[in-house]
Amino acid sequence: MKRTAGFTLTEIMVVIGIIGIVAVATAPTVIRAWKRPALEKEANDLAAAMRLCRQKAVWRRTPYRLTLDPVRRCYWTEMRDSTGTWVMDPADSVHVDGTVQFSVQAGGSGSNRDIHFLGRGIVHQDDAPAVVEFWDAREETLSVRLIRTGRVRMTRRG
Repeated sequence: MKRTAGFTLTEIMVVIGIIGIVAVATAPTVIRAWKRPALEKEANDLAAAMRLCRQKAVWRRTPYRLTLDPVRRCYWTEMRDSTGTWVMDPADSVHVDGTVQFSVQAGGSGSNRDIHFLGRGIVHQDDAPAVVEFWDAREETLSVRLIRTGRVRMTRRG
């Protein structure tokens, strides 16, 4: 009597081999996509902070500034009060994920870390354009670019 139901050991081994080959071939792509969110999150958060800083400057008709500190791996926004003093708004800074690095170049200077938004919402001429580059261990790079009109654009390299 001959059996016709089920799979032979050879057939099962062939299927397992094919699954293994596909897993090995797609692993680098899956790993890269899995680690990318930290880089994208940090760039998106900064772009949102830039837009919000500009909106607050327009809404309150008072200068705002965004200060970026790559050494301490953080940034914060401040508004100029009626006495001319810079006051944090909100009262805390944003810390960048430990797996992501960033650099700042504002107004063509690598030493300028402050981006000033005037009460009309435009960026001060000495601070524009501003480019903040985020990168990670895999050398993927996301750039957040801010032009004088306050427009923010993100670009990817790597």
